[in-house]
Amino acid sequence: MRKFVACCLALMIVVSLAIVLSAYYGYVNGKSLEATDDIVTGMAVKSSHVSERSYLPSIPENLEPIGFTIAGMVGGFLVGFFWEDMVGRDENARLVER
Repeated sequence: MRKFVACCLALMIVVSLAIVLSAYYGYVNGKSLEATDDIVTGMAVKSSHVSERSYLPSIPENLEPIGFTIAGMVGGFLVGFFWEDMVGRDENARLVER
């Protein structure tokens, strides 16, 4: 069990470091890191001569972190609520330490 915990900890550190470095790189380069969907939409509008339409309401840029936080919380609550149904464990089952 200790190898598993050590492996998970190392993996968490590596992934967290990758996220922090990517966020810093995005912060340093600013607007030059335009999203792919904006680039593709711009190319499609230019080549098709059709005006751009939005079918879903968008979240203002300054509220995006709050929106993603709420979506993550709702997803976490749903997964937590249905966890036993998803993994198929019995309520009376006991964990056996090896």
